Amino acid sequence: MKLFKILSGLAILVVIFLIFIAVKSGLFKPVTWRDAKDLGPFSVLYMEHWGPYHQIIDDLQKVERWVQAQNKTCLQTYAEFLDDPQTTEHARMRSHVGCLVDQKFAGIPDDFKQKIVPKRKYLQAFFQGSPAIGPLKVYSGLTGQIETRKLKFLGAPVELYTEGPPFETEYLFPVEELNSAN
Repeated sequence: MKLFKILSGLAILVVIFLIFIAVKSGLFKPVTWRDAKDLGPFSVLYMEHWGPYHQIIDDLQKVERWVQAQNKTCLQTYAEFLDDPQTTEHARMRSHVGCLVDQKFAGIPDDFKQKIVPKRKYLQAFFQGSPAIGPLKVYSGLTGQIETRKLKFLGAPVELYTEGPPFETEYLFPVEELNSAN
């Protein structure tokens, strides 16, 4: 009987802990979708990352720290995902990770690159919660949003991260309207 009480107490604590983690990470928070609109151009200082997308944080922080060491501002941290994780071996997935910046830098490290992402039409989604939970919530709803809004998805989604509180990720999905497609 004593063992049963101990195990029951532990089970209750585990359930409470899991609920706390789910709430804290944003699992129950909604995704806010906005109509497609023209955004950009964006000036980006970035590194090329090869490998699973959930492992971008070290490269992203390396760029962010370098920008801060130059006494400049990383306007938002940035990730552009070039390959579809459903069809690409995880070790071969490519992404560009770094910072949106308001200037061109001279003398950047050899493993850094700069580019201007041109103005284009993006379907936007916003999620206030952990970037680890965001893809589960946002990407799972993407197909429905694309179909409902009569859009064509053009690939290479972008994620812009804003540290909080609350932590928010803005998802930018390049699209074109089907009625204007050639």
